Amino acid sequence: MGCRGQEGHCHPGEQIIELTVGSSAAVVNGSKVTLDVPAKVLDSRTLVPLRFVGEALGADVNYVTSGGPTIYIDSRGGTGDVK
Repeated sequence: MGCRGQEGHCHPGEQIIELTVGSSAAVVNGSKVTLDVPAKVLDSRTLVPLRFVGEALGADVNYVTSGGPTIYIDSRGGTGDVK
């Protein structure tokens, strides 16, 4: 992932993902997508929305709350469609 100031650009495989810290929008392969939550910086670390990034990369992302919150990301079965 390359960064320029508050922007991050990720080019895994054929996907191009652009995130800007604090923005409620991202760009995936040239198409604007609205985020549930923006990327942010906390204690000098950049936090990104996992569901968005996972789905943009073609992974299935499942959030399970029973037994404590857990996020499962499976890169084998996703469609590459951001929900």
